[in-house]
Amino acid sequence: MPKAKYKKEHIAYSITGAGPTLVFLHGFGEDQRMWQDYIQAFKAYQVITIDLPGFGQSAIIQNATISVMAEVVKTVLDQEAIHQCILIGHSMGGYVALNFAHHYADRLLGFGLFHSHPYADPADKKKGRTKAITFVKEHGVAFYIKQLMPLLFAEEYVHANPPILDKMLGYGSQTSQAGIINGLIAMRDRPDQTKVLTQAKVPVLYLIGKKDLAVPIENSLNQTHLASLADIHIYEEVGHMGMFEKKQATIDAIHGFVNLCLDLQ
Repeated sequence: MPKAKYKKEHIAYSITGAGPTLVFLHGFGEDQRMWQDYIQAFKAYQVITIDLPGFGQSAIIQNATISVMAEVVKTVLDQEAIHQCILIGHSMGGYVALNFAHHYADRLLGFGLFHSHPYADPADKKKGRTKAITFVKEHGVAFYIKQLMPLLFAEEYVHANPPILDKMLGYGSQTSQAGIINGLIAMRDRPDQTKVLTQAKVPVLYLIGKKDLAVPIENSLNQTHLASLADIHIYEEVGHMGMFEKKQATIDAIHGFVNLCLDLQ
């Protein structure tokens, strides 16, 4: 697996295929392994998946804000001499994609929010993140992930697909305590990025689960009118993990979005 350097810290990523570049960013408590089926589904393209700082095989970067994570994405693209890409971010990865779009709009042909949104945390959510930090310090990462991960799937899916949940529990539990805490702080303290959507000059993809407990449906729906060119997909029986819960449907949606972005060039 290749590695990039960001301020002397190594960043792990994978790159496969050739053609227009798609970049997939994982969410909190995840790593790039969650995109394995998507790499296979997009063989006609060059696909990059990245372990964000403190997750997977990437080093911990102290005080790694969402903005720092966006800089890490730029570092990988620069190392591979990629000027433009289509960037898809899941949950926390969506926050990173929005920050990247804010600072490097010219590097994007389009970007997608996979169960994500542009709004800053409200006060109660910030308090929840802070409580989670205390919980992780007291009880450890594995127990925290065991409480968190089942809530990210629609209840019916969890009962029908225990191997998928077990896989994601395994990935999340391998994350260091510092990586989890840094991620919680980064999400808690991120700024509102609504203007990124209202000012976007490229297509924006929204993948929304109606049973998503992590992203309130009101936030998901309210953001869809912000971008001038929006590609919106709403899934009735899906929680926060549509890449598993509705794998083929979300793959098809991203294929359609990629074609849209490329047709506009």
